[in-house]
Amino acid sequence: MNCLEVSMLLLLVLHVYIVPVALVHGQHIRPKPNQASETRADETVYFLDTSGLDDAGTDFYHFARLDMQLLEDLPTWNFINFHTTDDHFYGETDDGMTACHLMRHSSSSTRSTRNDKLLGMVSDRENNIWYEIKPDLHGDVLVTATFEGDIPPSAKDNAHISQAQSLWNNLRSTWSYLRDLPWTLRLDPAKEQVIDIMIIWSENSECYRSFQHVDCTLTEDTRDNMLASSEFVIATTNFALAKSDTSTVFNLAHAQRDTSGYREADTTQILTDMGVPFFGQLSYLHPLRDEHKADLVSFIYDNRIMVEQGIGGRALLPIPPGLPLAPFMAWSTYCVACLGGGYIPAHEYGHNLGCFHDRGTTDACDDNKNANYGYRSPTGTFRTIMAYSCVPGECDDYQLDRVCSVIPYFSGPASYQNGEVMGGEENNCRERIRLDKRTVSRFR
Repeated sequence: MNCLEVSMLLLLVLHVYIVPVALVHGQHIRPKPNQASETRADETVYFLDTSGLDDAGTDFYHFARLDMQLLEDLPTWNFINFHTTDDHFYGETDDGMTACHLMRHSSSSTRSTRNDKLLGMVSDRENNIWYEIKPDLHGDVLVTATFEGDIPPSAKDNAHISQAQSLWNNLRSTWSYLRDLPWTLRLDPAKEQVIDIMIIWSENSECYRSFQHVDCTLTEDTRDNMLASSEFVIATTNFALAKSDTSTVFNLAHAQRDTSGYREADTTQILTDMGVPFFGQLSYLHPLRDEHKADLVSFIYDNRIMVEQGIGGRALLPIPPGLPLAPFMAWSTYCVACLGGGYIPAHEYGHNLGCFHDRGTTDACDDNKNANYGYRSPTGTFRTIMAYSCVPGECDDYQLDRVCSVIPYFSGPASYQNGEVMGGEENNCRERIRLDKRTVSRFR
């Protein structure tokens, strides 16, 4: 082999091994220089400079890493990408103490230009702070910071509505079950792992999502921001389902603003108004659900106008735990302020799939028949999606009193980064979801 042939071979090797590395590069998000924080709709917002992000459509798959500094006084985090789809980035720092979801939503509406929306949430697990990234009406990318302990939690224990809560619910449930029986008996192997979701949001939740005050003027931009947020909810929930090895995928079948002028006040009332056919204030959701063949239906409410305060979400679920899932239990509701941290939507969907809170929260430490409980680490280092934060004085004899950070996993026998098992066989929401996904996928 002469010198020319050797040179050509070396060039070929360099081409094969270097070019792909050059395509997988880092991206950057920084605070906007000389842009002060300000208050909008009772939230302090900070302006971000995202000009360092790649502009090539929604291609996040080729991001090997993401360098992010949300505020001037925060460190620069270097996230390593752990996701495999083009539109959704999920990264963690080397020590696993900070994690980031990022998604770019492309809206092709009647307007001549595509309206891209950048959404994200960053979990600082060491300091228990969630940073939410979302757009405003003017194209600015803003970030808000929330202490994890201040994120409204899901309703506790039996405060969730069961199918046996009242005589009316029993009658409604019986009628609905008979009505839904043809759907339940339908066989469609291609759909056994896909659960279709319909998301409806209130007018004021749309205002909140775009940093507007109550009873704002709704526009195409405010609607697009909510559509993007609905996709983000599904993306982050799907990530948790995949990481937990549930063999389950959510599909956003339909999302829209409420058309009835409904004004939310109480989460129990929302679920009643959703679930009662013909007579409920939101009864139009039943034919809409049939039209879009949605297995599960969610309603997003605005916390600011709720009479019932401090609740992040509520869902229908089987009580006692051994009862089977049924199509009339497909309803859930969660707050618009919960979309950017804490995995509250995924938590409520977990209830629809038959999962409960951790044993301490539900006072179920002696339940040896069921394993569909969330899990919180005895060391206080993490809790799974269905678990409440770590508090003493409950039946599991938890000794610490601290906010333990939620991680994007449903409980099960897998191990977390520090080697702790995330629940084991006795706290195994993963297995419950794997067993019930076929049933739920046949609701519609």
